[in-house]
Amino acid sequence: MIFAGISLDFLSNIQFVDTKWKAEDYQKAIKILFDETITKFPGVKFQLYQDNAPIHVARSTIKFLKDNEIDYVNAPSKSPYLNPTENWWREISRAVYRDALSYNNRETLREAILRE
Repeated sequence: MIFAGISLDFLSNIQFVDTKWKAEDYQKAIKILFDETITKFPGVKFQLYQDNAPIHVARSTIKFLKDNEIDYVNAPSKSPYLNPTENWWREISRAVYRDALSYNNRETLREAILRE
């Protein structure tokens, strides 16, 4: 899995995840993302847009978001076309796999993603 934050003016550091995440892992990633974003854009308000994955809507995640005053929106169910991140990943995927390229291991795939 890959975790990243995007906006019109900003792409966060991309976090590659090799294990199945729990809600606490997701919360740590959000904290890192928001700390990084606030440092780069002080005074700017941000909103977290997330789908309805179980770790996104877990009670502990909702509490974490409220406790940290992170404004968030949960996407409607079954609506990936409304999620800007899904659209961005689709473009990355097209670029990475253009010319029917395939990758023999995760490391070469990671390198290709980071190049794009």
